[in-house]
Amino acid sequence: MSLRGCPLLYVFLESSELQVQRTFFEENLGLELIEIEPHLPHHRHGVVKYDAGNLIVSLNEATNGVFRDGCSDGLLMVFNTRTVPHMDHGIAPGFSMSREDGLLSDKHGHHYLCLTNYGNGSAPQRPIVIELRLVVNNLAAATSFYQDKLDLRLLDRTEHTARFATGSAVLAIEERQTAPDGKRPRAEGYLMVFYTSSIEETFKELAQRGVPFKGGIATSEIGRTIRFQDNSGHRFCAYEPSMECLGWGSGTKVLEIAGLSKVREST
Repeated sequence: MSLRGCPLLYVFLESSELQVQRTFFEENLGLELIEIEPHLPHHRHGVVKYDAGNLIVSLNEATNGVFRDGCSDGLLMVFNTRTVPHMDHGIAPGFSMSREDGLLSDKHGHHYLCLTNYGNGSAPQRPIVIELRLVVNNLAAATSFYQDKLDLRLLDRTEHTARFATGSAVLAIEERQTAPDGKRPRAEGYLMVFYTSSIEETFKELAQRGVPFKGGIATSEIGRTIRFQDNSGHRFCAYEPSMECLGWGSGTKVLEIAGLSKVREST
């Protein structure tokens, strides 16, 4: 079992100031809060989780040491939104906005792009993540990794970009030397997570395809996971949720993204 057709389930973002990040997500961007971890320091995946349509955006509490000066994420989260983020009363502290292209960057170096004219469908009631764009240093090598090793379906390719289908949001790569805001790209501030129904089969298949794993299968109360990186250092996880975590606040959304809602209703 490769990752072909598997949905991107989570994007975890590190934050040393959760309330600042929450103000932006909830008041400016308008994301729906679906779970808060009440026991800190947390023992689950994520502290604060949001419904972003095609996936869950989750905040992890981190120290300032994670964020290096002069660097920012090599990841850009692209949202389909009804309107530009609410800026009537100003943007959350620590954020900046480029009025020319709508790029938002926060003090932790996370990047967001809000599009109000995406596709031909009706605008969503709440923001939906439609694409994750990654900065890569070698397009040919990165394309080979995602297409041949992860077995993702290639949608299209240009001289400097390639886009791949997942079971949820599009995963895109762009060959460039800088992060979206012009700083040096880093990969330590975020983690992208694929859902899999069988971690053992996925681990076996991807290992045979040459995916370099960081350790083996890890098991905890949240379920079972395996971790790996692409050629540019972007961090990924494949995740088989436990039955216990499906009963938490975010469990309903996990079932929806994984395509298991109807299966559970019929059992």
